[in-house]
Amino acid sequence: MWVIALDKNLRQLYMKKIGGAASGPIEECIPRIAKALRWDKLGCVTYYAFARLDTDLPEEYSGAFERQEEVLRLAPELIAHELLGTYLSNGKDLYRSGPRYSFRDYLGMEHLPRTAILPGPHEYPCECLACTQHEEMLRANRERQRPIDASTGEGLYGDAPP
Repeated sequence: MWVIALDKNLRQLYMKKIGGAASGPIEECIPRIAKALRWDKLGCVTYYAFARLDTDLPEEYSGAFERQEEVLRLAPELIAHELLGTYLSNGKDLYRSGPRYSFRDYLGMEHLPRTAILPGPHEYPCECLACTQHEEMLRANRERQRPIDASTGEGLYGDAPP
């Protein structure tokens, strides 16, 4: 069983495997799911998805899938986080409730954040949203990776240490 946690902008924060018997009642999983969603060292969890592989499920398990979805949506311990979808497999087939494409195409999900698309290529330097964010990421990576001369404490390229 896995929980996928996302922030308010639908960026994946982490995916955690949670313990327990996969073939047990979904109600028994709720405390472990809630605990996994409280692990917010990487950011505040706004949305989540839940996935479970239960090889003990029968060939036709749509009822078990619908029950899993309903229990997770109504669980008071999970109400602070929005369930984007659930996945349930018996090892051969997969039922899922998560959207497959754009959230725009699904009723009830119009409130979710959208991705901005900025066609390129862009001239250098460019001050659009995408290029500014990319340049900031590159600058931060360069600072973390800057080689330092051990004898002087200065950067090898003549720049001052961070």
